[in-house]
Amino acid sequence: MPSTSRPARSARPIPPWRGHLRRALGEEINELARPLDRARSRALLLAVLGIALAGLLGAGAAFAYLTAAPTSAAHVTGDAVCVGLLTLVGLSVLVAAGLGRRLDTLDRRADQAWQHSWARLEPDWSGRASRKPRTDDTQRG
Repeated sequence: MPSTSRPARSARPIPPWRGHLRRALGEEINELARPLDRARSRALLLAVLGIALAGLLGAGAAFAYLTAAPTSAAHVTGDAVCVGLLTLVGLSVLVAAGLGRRLDTLDRRADQAWQHSWARLEPDWSGRASRKPRTDDTQRG
């Protein structure tokens, strides 16, 4: 008799950008996610939006330059492309610098939190907290 059940679907991995988006919007239900992970995802999301905005501003600058008083079509088109690209590149560099600075700050904060937690847990983990101080009698054996 043929089986009517279907084989189980294999779970496809979530693309990284979707994970960052869900984490940044607070929709990810993960007990292991730290506030630092959410802040990093928000910084990446803001950087992507900033670069998209820079592209729109660059296109707007190029369009505004194209609608100015024309001298020759080739000259105006070339200048408009240059203005648009310079606007895009300039704003993208600013966004990338801001993102780099924010991620450095987040990494420093994570390092400080790790050091603080390790300073509390290390004596128990290494067994130093349960050792009794040695006296002269125990050292001689």
